[in-house]
Amino acid sequence: QAERTKKLNSQLYTDELERRLKDELDKKKTRFVSGPVPKHVKEDVWGMLELQASERSTKAQERALRLLNSADLPPRMKRHQADHPDEWAPKHRKYPGNDGDTVTENHTFKPKVKGTVPDFEHMQRVFELQ
Repeated sequence: QAERTKKLNSQLYTDELERRLKDELDKKKTRFVSGPVPKHVKEDVWGMLELQASERSTKAQERALRLLNSADLPPRMKRHQADHPDEWAPKHRKYPGNDGDTVTENHTFKPKVKGTVPDFEHMQRVFELQ
């Protein structure tokens, strides 16, 4: 009888242990709650970076214009400009018909190259004879 009670107790113990483990697993399964999704996953990071870059460039352009408008000559140069206004006139306006901004067909922007190369040895002999 002692063995039977011992066996019964051990069976009850294992059954109770099994039940507790199942309950614990069920609790873990049902109690899982995911955390909130991080903001950086939802946000459009590339778009934000482009927006920030465009804001920086516009701020830089505004600052450059502001500095350009507020720029002034040093006092001595300003005095000289007031005393000699003709010297401070833009140079391209002195010549008639030259706007300075227009490019015509006559402007080639290529150096003019002569068709033939001079004979330097002959020129050197002539020079030495003189």
